[in-house]
Amino acid sequence: MKQTAVEWYNIRVIELMSQREQGNIDVLEFRNRLDLLFEQAKEMEKEQNKLQPIPLTEEWLLKFGFNKEPDKSFTKRDIAIFLDKRFSSNLFMQENQGDFTWFSYECKIEYVHQVQNLYFALTGEELILKSE
Repeated sequence: MKQTAVEWYNIRVIELMSQREQGNIDVLEFRNRLDLLFEQAKEMEKEQNKLQPIPLTEEWLLKFGFNKEPDKSFTKRDIAIFLDKRFSSNLFMQENQGDFTWFSYECKIEYVHQVQNLYFALTGEELILKSE
């Protein structure tokens, strides 16, 4: 998992303070390095704020190996996903026992990272992109 700019900055400041306490750098060098760290952290934060989630589409689901069903859902193993925005939930975990089918888990997802995380949490398997 990547560090946020704040986490990165805090770790670097602690390292710098340790160097100062050990007498490895003087006060002026400490202040100069601290200023530089602050500027670097601000730049990192700007870059991180540019990141946007990827909307979940039919194309992504097919690339992840989901099958398109006649009811317009996409299924893989016991997971069904509907892309219809009218549903309050659109990811369902199906349980089958004899003639009965029910949903043991349901939630609303909109982005690729959400389906990747939930699929792994529910199945213990990573979603792998199919090669074309």
